[in-house]
Amino acid sequence: MEPITAADLSPKMNPARIRVLFLDFFIKAARESGCNTTQLLREVGLTRDIVESPYAWIKFSQYLAFTELVAEHTGNPLIGLELGAAFSPAELGPFHVLTMTLNSPLEVLRAFIKFQKHWQTHSSLGIHEVDEDRTELRYIAGNDDIWPRRQDAEFSIASIDMCMRQALGAQWRPLEVRFQHDVSTHRDALKANFNCPVRGDAAYTGIVIPSRLMEMSTTNTARSRLDHLKPVLETHLMDLMRVENDQDEDIIEKMKLAISKRLASNNITFFAVSTDLGAPERTLRRYLAQNNVSFRELLRTQRMRRACQLLESGAQIPLEHIAEQLGYADAASFGRAFKDWKGVSPRRFSRGETQPK
Repeated sequence: MEPITAADLSPKMNPARIRVLFLDFFIKAARESGCNTTQLLREVGLTRDIVESPYAWIKFSQYLAFTELVAEHTGNPLIGLELGAAFSPAELGPFHVLTMTLNSPLEVLRAFIKFQKHWQTHSSLGIHEVDEDRTELRYIAGNDDIWPRRQDAEFSIASIDMCMRQALGAQWRPLEVRFQHDVSTHRDALKANFNCPVRGDAAYTGIVIPSRLMEMSTTNTARSRLDHLKPVLETHLMDLMRVENDQDEDIIEKMKLAISKRLASNNITFFAVSTDLGAPERTLRRYLAQNNVSFRELLRTQRMRRACQLLESGAQIPLEHIAEQLGYADAASFGRAFKDWKGVSPRRFSRGETQPK
């Protein structure tokens, strides 16, 4: 059976969107390297006038394609990481002033989470308490049918890391950084930047943070003079970056994102996904039926897309680990499901064999 395409699932093509202000970081870097930014924008279906408004929306797929093109044309595969490492919260305009009113890294991260959907749709940024010592910030952007996403992932995590450095100074140090893509070719550069172990081919992209740091006071000396501005700034930002009503977002894309977030869990049920979306099961089932799509198909599609990415990464990940990431009981169950999907075993697929012998 061939994979279900985005066109099969929805009348909207790649509905995930992102603000132009993030694209502009890569445009400036390309221009400084002597690249023809007009041509690069044209290659992803954009024109130069799009950058006139930092709050304009573009397709997330266009943004991802542009970031990878910039890495290719500048000859710098680390450009996303470098741009994130040089990031200043002031680049986010009035949002930076809002963060100056906050008292701890936890409040800063919650502000990022609150405004995430106003910067980028069909994405998820969340805090997860692993245990009393570890807290994870997880970032999931778009769906697994939009790939590769290396430059965006490294830029995003490095930017958040830089914001935390500015909030805590020398006290900030994550326990581990995780990426969904393969990092074997540049692990040392990532470790040097984050000053901690870095893991690739993970179930999600994120940062593992010592819980004790979350409630520490930030080093911002100007905070006391800005406390009274917080409600005004929040209202202004919400109005400035207001997104359309959730009803305008594609429900199927939101379900795919919810499934992607739960891939490493054994609790990927229709009820769990409907709970995540805050929608009645009956409503979701009716919507899927109207679009001739089943929940089982969505789940298998998300699992197999992620499986293909892991198998093609070149990292030679044990099948047991892939099965665990995707919520299968064991490697044998995963192998059977994959062969039914692609017609070849996982290992043959990883060697480039796309047809059974």
